[in-house]
Amino acid sequence: MHEVDARHPYRHLLSKGRIGPLEVRNRILMCPMGDNLAYDNGEPSPASIEYFEARARGGVGLILVGSVAVTW
Repeated sequence: MHEVDARHPYRHLLSKGRIGPLEVRNRILMCPMGDNLAYDNGEPSPASIEYFEARARGGVGLILVGSVAVTW
């Protein structure tokens, strides 16, 4: 765990958070955006999966996925 000064305005940013029953490892959220890595039909490609895995390894607590299809 990172040490953060108790007076720092963002001291809770790296602490665990909850959204209903979901616990996230920190309060960093990646918003959905177009990455142009999915297949033309909207299915995630290996490249798009690697992209999101890298964001998770980098420390993002919650990733909201965009630009992929659920169904046609």
